[in-house]
Amino acid sequence: MDEAQVLPTVDRDTLVRMRQSGTPLILIDVLTHESYHQAHIPGSINIPLPVLRQLAPVLLGHTERLVVYCANFACSASATAVRLLQQIGYTQVWDYTGGIEDWDAGGLPLAYEGNEAQAA
Repeated sequence: MDEAQVLPTVDRDTLVRMRQSGTPLILIDVLTHESYHQAHIPGSINIPLPVLRQLAPVLLGHTERLVVYCANFACSASATAVRLLQQIGYTQVWDYTGGIEDWDAGGLPLAYEGNEAQAA
């Protein structure tokens, strides 16, 4: 992938619409297991960035729609994850650049270990 190429991104409102559309979408938190258990977007799965290359082919189909997120706008883990997923053949992948911090700032629900909320 050309480094100058712009990564596909979504903002909070677009992600909410994508989730409400009924079209299957997998939301992936690429932070650590500890961060995921402290708080995550309801319905997301946790595949930490260091193991994404190994686990993605086992857990995710190459034709599935994927949105990855990390902590906030300053966090680069989700952008790195998008590039990695594209390199190994995923074509429908977006970076939710605002991450969990932006989701929370928008007043949207969070899920916690032992208190899993339903997907929005």
